[in-house]
Amino acid sequence: MALIATAMPALGAVALAAVAPKLAPWLTAHRATGVVVFVAGFSTLGGFALVPTYANSILGGWSFKFGIGSLAVLLCLLGSATISYMLARWIVGHRVRHALHEHPKWEIVRDALVGGSSLKVAGIIALIRLSPVLPFETTNVLLASCEVKLVPYLVGTMLGVAPRTLAMVFLAAHARKLDLAAAGGWGLLIVGIVASIVIVALMAVIARHALKRAVG
Repeated sequence: MALIATAMPALGAVALAAVAPKLAPWLTAHRATGVVVFVAGFSTLGGFALVPTYANSILGGWSFKFGIGSLAVLLCLLGSATISYMLARWIVGHRVRHALHEHPKWEIVRDALVGGSSLKVAGIIALIRLSPVLPFETTNVLLASCEVKLVPYLVGTMLGVAPRTLAMVFLAAHARKLDLAAAGGWGLLIVGIVASIVIVALMAVIARHALKRAVG
């Protein structure tokens, strides 16, 4: 499921690029209806990992500008995350939990990262979401498969994706032309790489500390 969720958005981006030049003017001309169609459509497409989130951000920012576009795109991400979570939980069931139970060290690391209080879990998920290393759709599947609770999953997801999403919507809202291939330029890329390194290091520290504590 994680491999499918990683590969499918790339194919969806090609299809979206073909229809975007006609879709964007319609969304702009029918703003109220367009927002509803945009949120419902891209929540569903994103939930089934059929379009990449950056394309939603660019199309939403271009069509609705920053204010309405930001709200519409964030609602899309919330809907996509919920649908992906429900779908993954239905398909995977408790298989991952049973697999982890057979390997105590894995289970300790899992509990250290996404176990415990809802506030802690939401904070860890927000950190994971800040990194662009794992695609949005892949992370949805992995977190759901590890049986993270829904509320902290959604709260952490929105906190983590908001900064990059708002930056993408802002850039698209002020762009001269609609370009779904644009991903924010070198600035966002460098920030994303640095954030990824820091977050991976933090995850490793948390996991190591949990293992040492368990062995002790």
